[in-house]
Amino acid sequence: MKKTVAATTKSKKHFCWFKLLTICVVLFALLKLGQQYQRYQAIQSEVELHQQQFVTAQDEYQRLQDQMKLYYSDSYLEQIARSSLGMVKQGEVVVSPAEVGDVPELNKQLKDKDVLH
Repeated sequence: MKKTVAATTKSKKHFCWFKLLTICVVLFALLKLGQQYQRYQAIQSEVELHQQQFVTAQDEYQRLQDQMKLYYSDSYLEQIARSSLGMVKQGEVVVSPAEVGDVPELNKQLKDKDVLH
């Protein structure tokens, strides 16, 4: 009878170590899976950030392309030539307001008004 009790005790000890080892392996695998999932989530958020930056860069590129088309258009060049360089089309008459110092008669009249008697 002692042999049977000793045999069952040995098998229980062996079974407990096997359970403990199995639990440790499963916990280790779950831990590694959790780490991999966290890394996956970090990469996904990074991808979303880069996609947003890409869309922003595409919008900026399109805006700059449109601006470049405007700069090379004839109407824009004409507008710049008229406003900055004072150029006119052939046959146009330019009317611009005179400054006070440009007309000598006005200068004399203003000086006479400013003088107190």
